[in-house]
Amino acid sequence: MIEPRIQTAVPIIGLPFPTFEKYLKARANGLGMDWTAPLIPPSMVPFFERSRAESQGKFGEKRILTIHGGDDRLVPYDQGEDDIKRIQQEVEEGSGVMNVKVMDGLGHVVTVEMVKMTAEWIWKYCLTSRA
Repeated sequence: MIEPRIQTAVPIIGLPFPTFEKYLKARANGLGMDWTAPLIPPSMVPFFERSRAESQGKFGEKRILTIHGGDDRLVPYDQGEDDIKRIQQEVEEGSGVMNVKVMDGLGHVVTVEMVKMTAEWIWKYCLTSRA
C-alpha cells in the first residue's frame, strides 16, 4: 500500500491511510449510521486490515511534513493522532525526517502559511540536495 518510490510527502488536512477506517466509522456513527453493510461492504474489511498491516515498517526513510487544523471538525487530527505518532516514531528511528504541524484555531482549511511550509519542504527535500 505504501509506494516505495515516494520518498517525500506533505499531507495537508488529511490522515494516514491506516486511520481511514477509524475515521469513516466515527463519521458514520456521528451521523447516526451503523458502520455495517451496506455502508461498509464486507469486502472492504480485509482491505482495511491489509492496509494497516502493510503500512508497518514502511515509513523509516520517508520525509513527511503533515499539517492539520487544530479545530478541524471534518478531518479531526485526533482521529489519526495515534497513527501519526507511530509513523513519526518509525521515521525518527529510521533515516527519515518528519514534522507534524497542528495549527491552533484553524478548521478544515488550507492557508497561505500551510502552502509556504509545503513549498519550503518540497524545496528542501525534493529540489535541492537531500538535507
